[in-house]
Parts: sequence; structure tokens; C-alpha cells
Amino acid sequence: MKFEIQNWADISAKYDQATLFMGNGASIAISDSFNYTSLLVEAEKSGNIKTQVAKLFGFFKTNDFELILRLVWQAAKVNQSLEVKDDATRQAYIEIRDSLIRTVQRIHPSHDAIARHLPKMHGFVKNFQTVLSFNYDLILYWMMMHGNGQNDDHGYKDCFLGEGIFSGNWARMREPIRDKKKTTLVFYPHGNLALSKTLMGADRKILTRDSDDLLESIIDHWKQGEVTPLFVSEGTAEQKIDSISQSRYLGAVLNEVYRGIGESIVIYGWGIGEQDQYDLSALRDLGVRPKNVAISVYKENQDACDYACRAITKKLGTEIHVQFFRSDSPDCWIY
Repeated sequence: MKFEIQNWADISAKYDQATLFMGNGASIAISDSFNYTSLLVEAEKSGNIKTQVAKLFGFFKTNDFELILRLVWQAAKVNQSLEVKDDATRQAYIEIRDSLIRTVQRIHPSHDAIARHLPKMHGFVKNFQTVLSFNYDLILYWMMMHGNGQNDDHGYKDCFLGEGIFSGNWARMREPIRDKKKTTLVFYPHGNLALSKTLMGADRKILTRDSDDLLESIIDHWKQGEVTPLFVSEGTAEQKIDSISQSRYLGAVLNEVYRGIGESIVIYGWGIGEQDQYDLSALRDLGVRPKNVAISVYKENQDACDYACRAITKKLGTEIHVQFFRSDSPDCWIY
């Protein structure tokens, strides 16, 4: 079966105020530095992970930096509180933390490097009611800061309050503030670099008023040793579900925000890999039955169309109308 692949402008009106799912392809479109296998592989390539610490990833059967970092961090804190002499755990934590910092610094572009794309991104994203980004990077965060600073009638909210605490009554934040007339709510189902977890398990957003210094501010918080990153970077579906279940924020996104997804969904840059299809399963289990799904396609890839169509209809039902559009068509994302 040959799938029709349209330009975004041909179908965009149908998806005004829809829900946007964003995957790593959106970040790769901005910088090739995001086109990597995994953070662990990148750390190993640079020699930042020593053999002894690498065994931890094998023991827990995961490539997820965030998970291992949090486990070792908690173990070090427990030993400290019980006055257990244990330099090995503390040193393992420092090595993993510093390796993550160096790897993220090497991969992540600066704000200046992507600033020219922000106006186009704002023009695209503001047409959606809800955005769900699977990317851990700061690109969408920077776009929100840019968009909220523009003299137009549209604003963005991520539903974190002044102290970096996620609002339990997040739905009320759809109400525009000040001179804005519309609001797009942005969520991170798999976490984000800007999100952290305290020793007591509380989820917090790392705050800064200066977009240029955001990445450095995040890294400074990590170095202080009082928080760990909250992002599910890799791992199997089961491991991701376990991480999500331990976070109030991620759990609220999965169980509450997903429930409110409307009849139309746009997927941009998300390959719907086997390890990520639990997000579709979650929609099905919540009784969410969208009627229309538009999926971006890179370079007219018919195989990708076939795979995506099968994944969507298998998880959400064959009655869904699936469309495809060119990922680099005019007025789409950064194009």
C-alpha cells in the first residue's frame, strides 16, 4: 500500500488546537548532536565511565543514566545518615554524575546555537492546545521562554509554580494570563533536564530567568548533590514505567494529562519505537480514542509510514484516520 504524504499546510487547519507529541527527530532537525545511540554509549566513547561503575548498568540491566545515578545517590545518602564508612559508593556517584554532566555538555547545543530557530518553532507550536515532548533536552523550554516574551496573544505554561513545584490543579492553568488570549500547556512524559528529584522524592523544576544560563544552572544544581535529574533517558518499557510510577509529576502526566487528549493528535519526530509504545497503550487503557492522527515523515519514507500506521491502529484501533505529512514542509517546526 502506498501512503500519501502531504505538506503540513495541506492538513494543518484540521489539527488546530490538537495535541502534539514530539520525539527526538524534532531535536535532531535542529542539531545533529542529538543523533546518538544513548547517553551511556556516548559516555563510554569518551572514556568517562570506568569498568567498575559500568558494572552497575549491567547489574541493573539498564542503559538509563538517570536511574543508576539516583540509585547510587540514594545509597550514598543512606550510608552517610547511618554513618557507614563507604567511600566507594560516594565515589561511584561522583563519577556517574560527572560523566553525565560532561556527556550532556558535549551533546547539548548552546542557546545561541539554536536561537535562530525559536521564532519558527513558536509559530508552529502555538497552534496546539497541549504539547507532550519525549525529549530530555532544553529546546522546547527555550522556545517557551522565547514565545512568552513575544508581543502576541499566545502564552505557554508547563504547570510548575513559582517555587518549582508542579501544580496539582494543573488543568486550571489553561486560563490565559495578562494580555494573552490563548495558552499552550507543555508536559514532559519522560522527564526533562530542567526537572529534578530531591532526596525525599519530591519533583522540582530548576528555575532561571536567563535562558542563556539555563544549562549551566541545571548542572550547578547537580553538582551541589541535593538533587538528581528527572528524565527517563533509556531503557525498556518496563523500566520506564517503573521510573514513571516513582514520580508524582510523571505519573500525573501519564494518568491525568493523557486522559484529556482530544480527538486529534499530531506526531512530530517520534518513531514510535517498541520501547515507547507504552505511551499509546496508556492512551488505550485510559479510554482515549482519538479520531485523527497526523504523523511526520522524513524523506518520503514509505516503510516508516507503514510501521507507524500499524503501531497506531494496533494500539488505538483501526477506525482512526491516519495521515502523513513531510517533516520539512513549509511552516512545519523549524521550516
